[in-house]
Amino acid sequence: MMKLYYSPTSPYVRKVTASLIELKLADKVERIAMNVWSDSVSAYRSVNPLGKIPSLVLEDGKVLFDSPIICAYLQSLANNDKQGLLLPTEADRAQQAQLWQAAADGLTDACVLRFLELKRDEARRSADWQQRQETSIKTACAWFAQQPLAEHGFSLGTLSLATALEYASLRYSEYNWREQHAELATWHQSFSTRPSLRETAPPTS
Repeated sequence: MMKLYYSPTSPYVRKVTASLIELKLADKVERIAMNVWSDSVSAYRSVNPLGKIPSLVLEDGKVLFDSPIICAYLQSLANNDKQGLLLPTEADRAQQAQLWQAAADGLTDACVLRFLELKRDEARRSADWQQRQETSIKTACAWFAQQPLAEHGFSLGTLSLATALEYASLRYSEYNWREQHAELATWHQSFSTRPSLRETAPPTS
């Protein structure tokens, strides 16, 4: 059985766990909770030298890390009826899914960096750095609001966007992207009814 190192609040992990559900592979993976900010992360670096999550240990002991790589691998394990679900087989749609995943991960990255900056002692914080992340979050949301969301359907790109937006609500609630972009809010409300997203909903703090 494969092993997935995870944290329940990580949007990168959520993308993987939702993919497992979508691909009907959840019963193939043992989940191991990991707090990367604890002392135990030193031992965990033997699994992932970056000390980040998620990491997927395959049955042969090989380790994959970084959610796009893990999700692409999971797609390769899918049965015929799930082929192309995360990464479409058509070149143009696959490229769009990968582009949206990259943009959504960038949105998530900015939320993480802003959150970590605010955890620093106030005297050590950089207002410029915080502003840079907030600008990235806002412009990423604006970019997605202009995309043909309803036409794209389900893919790793839209899954990444859904998890990124919910993480933005958790970590940057001061910026209410739902009020700023009603079309994005409508899309997210509909998309989030998928069982894979309901079952992987993160804690609210």
